[in-house]
Amino acid sequence: MKKTAKIITFIIVLAIALQALCLTSFAAASASLTGPSTVRAGDTIKLTLSLNGSSIMGYSGTLEYDKSKLQLAEEPAELHSSWSFSFNSDNGIFTCYDSKGTGVSGSTQMFVVKFKVKSLDPGTTITVRSKDMVVTEGETERTGISAEYSVKVAQPLSSDATLKSLSIDGATLSPAFSPSTVNYKAEVPYATKNVTVNAVPNDSGAKASVSGTSLSVGSNDVTVTVTAANGNKKYYVIKVTRGMNDAANDSTLSWLEAEGYPNSLSPKFSRNVYSYVLWLPTETESVKINAEVHDKENAKISSITGNNNLKPGEDNVINVVCMAGNGTTSTYTIIAKRAAGGEAPATQDITGTVTISGVNKVGERLKADIQGINEGATVDYTWYSNDVRVGSGPDYNVANDDVNATIYVKVTGTGLYSGTIESEKIKIEEDKDPVKELTTISGTLLIDGTPKVGKKLVARTTGLTEGATVITQWYVDGENVVNGSSYNVCEEDVGKTITCKVFGTGDYTGEISAEGVKAENADQAVQPTSKDDEPAQPTASPDEGKTNPTDKPAENDKDDQNANGNSKGRCWLFIILALIIGFALGFVTCLLTVKRKKEDDEENGKKY
Repeated sequence: MKKTAKIITFIIVLAIALQALCLTSFAAASASLTGPSTVRAGDTIKLTLSLNGSSIMGYSGTLEYDKSKLQLAEEPAELHSSWSFSFNSDNGIFTCYDSKGTGVSGSTQMFVVKFKVKSLDPGTTITVRSKDMVVTEGETERTGISAEYSVKVAQPLSSDATLKSLSIDGATLSPAFSPSTVNYKAEVPYATKNVTVNAVPNDSGAKASVSGTSLSVGSNDVTVTVTAANGNKKYYVIKVTRGMNDAANDSTLSWLEAEGYPNSLSPKFSRNVYSYVLWLPTETESVKINAEVHDKENAKISSITGNNNLKPGEDNVINVVCMAGNGTTSTYTIIAKRAAGGEAPATQDITGTVTISGVNKVGERLKADIQGINEGATVDYTWYSNDVRVGSGPDYNVANDDVNATIYVKVTGTGLYSGTIESEKIKIEEDKDPVKELTTISGTLLIDGTPKVGKKLVARTTGLTEGATVITQWYVDGENVVNGSSYNVCEEDVGKTITCKVFGTGDYTGEISAEGVKAENADQAVQPTSKDDEPAQPTASPDEGKTNPTDKPAENDKDDQNANGNSKGRCWLFIILALIIGFALGFVTCLLTVKRKKEDDEENGKKY
């Protein structure tokens, strides 16, 4: 009886499955036409036709839309390269089939089409239909299929790119804010390196962005860009003047030059030289002066005067005034001598020879010696190593990179003098006494001790290079505080990171760093030790770091090893017991199965 019931149940389940399969296989094809949910006048919208069916080999239909509301921007384009597609824009009829005969099944996107929405009032409904469709599924044609896309025209996006409010933290805008005013001024003290600008658009759909908030000394343009919902932009500019450092007193220049006349100042520019002569041709009526302050953070060029309307044949005085942060000024004066009508500046080529004296080895100083040069001539020196500029001035120190390189110097006339003379080329020799190679230290550095006020921290090295001599240096928040093998934590260290490094000395080089520790308050009141009260630590100890301590396992480590051995033994015991229990359960299950089968057979009249 039980076996009969099982057979009947199986037949019923199979019938249901076949019925579901048949319903799936012969479900009618369907279509959908989808596009954006929000559409505004002037938008270009893309619609997608999708078909759902089994083994679709081709389809046709009519694309219908109101030409007074929509303009065909892009004809339908098939999404499958192996399909052939045709479209008649006059009547909207389209036809498509799979040229390879493979077909598609399930929900599949078939083609896309684009329309331009005309100038319609908000709320107007636009509709596109794909109607009278015939879909071929293998040898079966499905007719009467249609799809529709319909949407109402939304309100146009706002073009409002004005601000409702504008302010700058720690400063006052001038003039007072008005949405129609786009240019403002503000002043901040020297200590203000960055400003925070608060800008709120008038329209909730608009966005505001701020740039230029990092300030340098002097005038800075901070720009607020407001982008309306429709993309329209409006710019608000705040000229923020950052004051100078009242304590800064450097009012010198690092560079001074007449544009178009390089190296023409006589004498050659120097920070501490304040008077120069500049010879100009008769046709030069004005000259642009370029200058740069030495203290770029705190000084500024306050004025440049006298560089326009230069008179020929006269001494024209050009003054460049540099102002330091504390208000002190330095004036650099250039006497511009413009040649009289038809007269050219009195210039001449330099003459003479230049030779190099000194030892051509690393660490030695070479000197450029000029013989037979014009009396009173001013010149520049430029040194070259393998034709690469490496220095200036009459002297040059030979570097390691110059070994086996060719060195020479060029002397160029300046001011009233022009032309260049070049020295002979010499080869830098390798020192016959080789430099002793240093051994780089290796190992591990740890900080031993409790990082609390009043406690001593000790630098411990392990695995240090044998025979190495080192010096130990301690740091608090990166600042070098003391050297020595230990460090006493002070009250002012609380909350700061303490670390140390060891540096190779003598015949050893390199460094090893320890991981930093955070200083804490003492658990109990402890008389803190000030760094100033510590005895001076030795700068280097010949024996420091030579010992290579060997870490030995403590008794607790041995107990842990025994415990780990016992754990492994118990683990193997549990695995063997689990296997035995599993085998026994499987054997019992097998016996029960045989017994149950025997009972069923006996019930059906079969005997053993």
